[in-house]
Amino acid sequence: MAAGTDLRVTVCRARFRALSRVHFQGQAANKLRGALGFSLDENIFRPRLEGGPSGFKNPPRPFVVHASHLDDAQFEAGGNFEVDLALFYVQPELFHQALEKTGWAELTAFQCETTHLDLSPRQEAPPRVKVVFLTPTELKGQAGQEPPEFLTLMARLRDRISGLRAFYGPGPLALDFKRFLDGASQVRLVESQAERIRGERRSWRTGQTHPLGGFAGYAVYEGGFQAYLPFLEAGFYTGVGRQTVWGHGRIAVQPMD
Repeated sequence: MAAGTDLRVTVCRARFRALSRVHFQGQAANKLRGALGFSLDENIFRPRLEGGPSGFKNPPRPFVVHASHLDDAQFEAGGNFEVDLALFYVQPELFHQALEKTGWAELTAFQCETTHLDLSPRQEAPPRVKVVFLTPTELKGQAGQEPPEFLTLMARLRDRISGLRAFYGPGPLALDFKRFLDGASQVRLVESQAERIRGERRSWRTGQTHPLGGFAGYAVYEGGFQAYLPFLEAGFYTGVGRQTVWGHGRIAVQPMD
């Protein structure tokens, strides 16, 4: 693995037991948002751009909550459920402490494992890949196309991953950004299927309603993927697009012949 071509991610699984009846009305991450917002440091939960890398309007948050499997679920007192977290260059202990203070569930286990994702180009890659958009996805520059062209997808993944490294890790990716996107523009979208998913969140602080929708489905792309397969695989942890911190934009990649 060459210097400047990795992303450190700590994957944690939190197990809970409901203290009373718990209803994850709508998107489950909304309920967890409150618990984390009360306990995490502002620099982690709501970071501000002060002397960070240029080109970012808002810093990415260094964590992702993966809880879509709990959307609309209900648990009676004593019921058990799990939530996954992906943490980027932050200490798991901070989230352990925050999740112990939900008030509506007891944290019974918290297990983490850290790995370094190698983002350097692969020597071999399939001629086609199927990208599955597992949770609602909304990309800047998508221009209403669902799923997006490969160029748009890779531009957003590149920015997200490089931003996490630049703000919280050892620095931006060692990557020729222009060459990276020039190659992505040669990859074709050959098959797709998508459905629109609608959702919203009401802020307890401001009373404002924020849209949380997007599309889900899949896209089959054809071209050269040596430089892009590692980024697509990383998207399973980082997500891509808007609201990734709450599990939106999670993708999985499936090689095809």
